[in-house]
Order: sequence, then C-alpha cells, then structure tokens
Amino acid sequence: MAALSDSSEFSIPLQMSKSRLFVAERRRDAHSLSQAHDAWYGELLTQPGLEYGKSLLKKFDGMNLAAFVLPRAGWKETLDIGICMTAVVALDDLFDAEVASRPTAEQIIAVAMSASPGRTDSPFLRLWESVVERSAAAYGPYWERFVREGLSGWARVSDAKELRPERIDDFQTYLTLRRTDFGIDLIPVSLEFATGIELSDLRGDSHFEAFHQAVSNHAVLVNDLMSFRNEYYTGEQMNALFVLQRCEGMPIQEAADKVCREVAAAEDEFFSRASSLLESHPGRRKELGRYIEDWRHVLGGHMAWEFSSTRYNGKDHVWDGSIPERITITPDRTIFSGAPVS
Repeated sequence: MAALSDSSEFSIPLQMSKSRLFVAERRRDAHSLSQAHDAWYGELLTQPGLEYGKSLLKKFDGMNLAAFVLPRAGWKETLDIGICMTAVVALDDLFDAEVASRPTAEQIIAVAMSASPGRTDSPFLRLWESVVERSAAAYGPYWERFVREGLSGWARVSDAKELRPERIDDFQTYLTLRRTDFGIDLIPVSLEFATGIELSDLRGDSHFEAFHQAVSNHAVLVNDLMSFRNEYYTGEQMNALFVLQRCEGMPIQEAADKVCREVAAAEDEFFSRASSLLESHPGRRKELGRYIEDWRHVLGGHMAWEFSSTRYNGKDHVWDGSIPERITITPDRTIFSGAPVS
C-alpha cells in the first residue's frame, strides 16, 4: 500500500470515554526515575558507534511509560524494569533499520542467557551486554523465565519479521501473531518480579492464558490506533486498520470504528477473564488479585502513555490528561478534540 497524501488528514472517533481501565496516574517520583535512567544510559552511549542508539532511546521515552504502568511498584524495581524495557524497544526499532553491526535475535538471546556476547564488533551488542548484566542481577531468579517465556520468542519473531501481510488472512490471526511481536509476554514475569510473587506454575493454564490474550488484544489495539499516524503516512501495513481494510474490504473509517469497538470488547473480556481466573484458583485469590490489579494499571497506564507520547502524537504534543473523544491525524501531529464533529 502506498503512503497516503502528505496533505491528507484522517479523523477517528475513539469511543473510549467510558473506559473502566483508563488510569492517568503517573508516579510522583517519575522525574527522579527518568534522571537515574538517563544517567545510567548516558555513560554507556558515549561509546563509539552508538549515535543511532541515542536517537532510539530518546524516541522511546521508556521510563515515562514505566512511570504510568507501574504506579505501585518500588522505586528500584520500576527503574530496573524501565532500563530493561528501554533496551528491548530500542532493539525492536533496530530490527527494522538498515544499520551496520545490527545484532541478530540469536545473538541477543545468547547474551541474555549467558551475559556474554563473546567477540563482537557490534556496539549495540556490547550495550545489550551491559543491560543484561544489570537486569539479570536485578531480576535474580526471575531473569531466566523473562528470557525463556518472553524475550526469546519476541526477538525471533521481530528479527525474522514474521508479522508480514502475506501471512495474515484474518483479523484474529493478526491479533495472535501481534501478541508476540508486540512483546506482551515480556510483561508477566516483570510484574511478578516487581511484586515478589511467583506464578510460573500457572503457565499453560487455560484461564491464565485466556486472561493474557485479553490484555494483549487491548494493548495491541490501543497502540494500533495511536500509532496509526506513523503507518498512515508511510504506507506501513502492520496495523489492525490496514489488516481490516485488506482482509475484510473495509474502508479505513469503517476499520477504525471496528478497532474502537474491539478495544471496548477487549476491556470487557479483561474483567470477564479476570473473574474466571480468580474462580478457577480459589486458594490463590490474594496473589492473583494483586496480579490482575497490576495488569489493570498496566493497561490503563498504557492508554495514558499513548495519549501523552510524543513518539506517536508529534514532538510538540501536550496532553491534558483526559481521554480524547476524537483524534485527527496530520503529517506532523495528532490533534485531540472533545465532542465528536457532527
């Protein structure tokens, strides 16, 4: 699909004003977390060959995301998760770039498992080694599961670019593949680490997996709506709106409306699956209740971060803290508005 005209605009009524998940609760210590995060990366990014890495890290603003999605975690644990996730998202962007010495998925996984890349000319891999050394020490016994249950699958899918238009025949297939590509499976172990609970024995439990598919659908579709400006003007097809256009013949406006309805459905599914998960494990209601509440903050905080992010909404974007009823995307920014246009 060719990129759309640079002079065109596109408007989406979000239909999210009654969201039960939305939480605009940013940590009060967000500034000190960002300072610590930037100071840690700042020293490493002085190494030769990492000029491109600097732009990736600045573009993501990962510590700000952590400040929205982890309001109840400790300061240190939030910093640990933020530093690790910043590197993961930077690597994700790196997979899509034509950059010399770009590491492969297998190299990234090998470093994560052993904390040693061996002999390498890649400055990005040396940076990743430093992140892994720090993160493995911080995560402790949770690190091996973080790599095995989340990082490995994400890295292989992202590097191989498995999420290609020709592999997607319908909307549900897209959601299934996008779960791994989006990195949702990196989050469960991080939440366990942040709160000191252990849920590894529930891996594979049907209620546990159904709950995670619901949270994945919500996060993916909210991201697709808010990142659509990028794809709209570049012709990038890996977005739910374009999938619906191609696979179901929907005009873009109709596809946008459906995605908004699917976000609402995913929110209902979150609460339904959460109830089923608690009912299926009555002896573990306390730890599962905390885990579900943490996911509520992740999804609600993710919405807030998407609305506030200059990554998707333009460098001069300022968010007022409320859910916009309508977004209008233009080549250089996203315009938020209140009452729908008649």
